[in-house]
Amino acid sequence: MMSAPEDSNKRATLSSSGVDGSEVFDAPTAQRVQSKLNPFANEWNPISEQLPEEDRCLYVTFSKGFPLTEAQISHFFAQKFGPCVERVYVHRPSESWKNPPLFGKVVFNKS
Repeated sequence: MMSAPEDSNKRATLSSSGVDGSEVFDAPTAQRVQSKLNPFANEWNPISEQLPEEDRCLYVTFSKGFPLTEAQISHFFAQKFGPCVERVYVHRPSESWKNPPLFGKVVFNKS
């Protein structure tokens, strides 16, 4: 014997008689979820819709006395994530022989 849910918006459990006459319960019925996506939206194109550089940057700081070079930073990201770095900038003070670099910026290809 099957019982149907009275309200289609509520979760219901269907039951039936087992072989030995005991009642068997099935899994709850799934509710249909309405999508909020626009089916007529234009397809996203990463080449023409690339984010500006300031939205694709990572600011890095170095411990005093332990600066990294542009090549070291680029190599690190290439090993971990593949060719994702557009360029690396390491700030060098005007008197670089006195003070080592303390910060830099990594610009990624995509966001």
